[in-house]
Amino acid sequence: MLALQAVQDKKHPEFFTVFEVYASEEAYQFHLKTPHFLKYKNGTLKMVKSLELIEVAPVALEIKKVLVR
Repeated sequence: MLALQAVQDKKHPEFFTVFEVYASEEAYQFHLKTPHFLKYKNGTLKMVKSLELIEVAPVALEIKKVLVR
């Protein structure tokens, strides 16, 4: 995984959006078989009411490093 961002809707706190970036389709498929992903998937099975996967074409991706104290 190259990047991961997760956000919670302020007006509807039960809604989350997770944005992940992978180097390739193969990298994504590999990730789906990793122990940590399978643990997450099984642990949240009853929490996730709907899931929509959207394939996109990157236009501009930038993450700034921020120092938090």
